[in-house]
Amino acid sequence: MADNSTALATIGDIQIPGISQEQLMALPAEERRQLVEFYRQELAESKTGIELKIPRIKISRDSLQFMDELGNPQKELEGVIVFKHVARGLWDRNDKENPAPVCSSLDGIYGTPDERGEAMGIAVGQPCANCPFNQWGSATDEFGNPTRGKACKEMRRVFLAQEGAQLPSVLTLPPTSITAFDKYISARINRGIADIAAKTRFTLREEKDGARKWAVAEPHLGAPVPPQQMLRLAQLRRDIQQAAARMGVDEVDYDTSAESGDDTPF
Repeated sequence: MADNSTALATIGDIQIPGISQEQLMALPAEERRQLVEFYRQELAESKTGIELKIPRIKISRDSLQFMDELGNPQKELEGVIVFKHVARGLWDRNDKENPAPVCSSLDGIYGTPDERGEAMGIAVGQPCANCPFNQWGSATDEFGNPTRGKACKEMRRVFLAQEGAQLPSVLTLPPTSITAFDKYISARINRGIADIAAKTRFTLREEKDGARKWAVAEPHLGAPVPPQQMLRLAQLRRDIQQAAARMGVDEVDYDTSAESGDDTPF
């Protein structure tokens, strides 16, 4: 008898362990449909009673690759954007003991400072628009010299549903990548293409400014998503929005050692 302990069958966005692809497709159509629906319900049940931890994807500026939480590199990243939001973070690079931001925002509108941020004069609920750390020219380089950028870093968190994964991964785009991303989303909207209506493929391009170098994430339009899958992704979005609200901004979102100063209006 064949050992199916490592077998994995895939149908649509569902992967069923313990059965091979050949065995699954050999089942009568109605039995196959019932099995897939049963397993889909079991996956939904498995998500209850826990606090979902969304996998994180990092950008490696040195290798120009995307890195998952297991350290696996990818030259390209493809999936369906099920959720996205603006995020902001202000880091104190001189504080080596606490790498968390001194102030952060999950909506890009109001800031939430910690004790260090309050000591810097940032009030709880500080509007980001008129915060002095969100003004051009407020940033400094690693030597403390003023630069043209902003001290508070604006980012885009993109939740990407990838093929074969039951949870989307979150990719945080740094300031140097948000212009390309915003232009891409705007172009899609202009053509009537919703986030979940087509896949997005991300590639990385290297930029340099003297001795500094950084990676710019470039989004590209991918294949269309079937209507039935869009309905499932819409449900997934509702689940992810709750998990996203619990994901505070941290040191994983922004690499302070990679600051390019390129997030400038010039």
